[in-house]
Amino acid sequence: MDQNAKKRNELLAQQMIKALESRNMEAYYAENKEEALCKALELMPEGSSVAWGGSMSVKEIGLIKAVHDNMHYMYDYVALRKKLLGVDELHFYDLYTPVVPDADMKITFEEAKETVLKALAPMGEDYLAILKEGFENRWIDVYENQGKRG
Repeated sequence: MDQNAKKRNELLAQQMIKALESRNMEAYYAENKEEALCKALELMPEGSSVAWGGSMSVKEIGLIKAVHDNMHYMYDYVALRKKLLGVDELHFYDLYTPVVPDADMKITFEEAKETVLKALAPMGEDYLAILKEGFENRWIDVYENQGKRG
């Protein structure tokens, strides 16, 4: 790709990223498919479910292969949960079942916020200010909400 097209793509990407961030979304620019694959894998929490519909980009950068190549970790995790829960079959809702007996803890959202603030206090006041802003301005939906995923 020539330098003019490369620069144009970068500028367009930065404009798009800025527009998405103004709507409290995250966006990233990758110069090539290797960078895109690394960023996509970095953003996926271990053991998470990922849907990609009919996207050709995820296939082109090798994301589908990378996920499939690492599925054995998920299979190991499911096998361990089955063993700990003493069941032969595991359903999706079983992934949230406590594996420790009598671990029935009820924590309010307010208690959880206080715990998070205390735990992240070493990050400094600037960090906590951003976190508090998120709590106060509904960056977090306590309950499922249309258009939001957990």
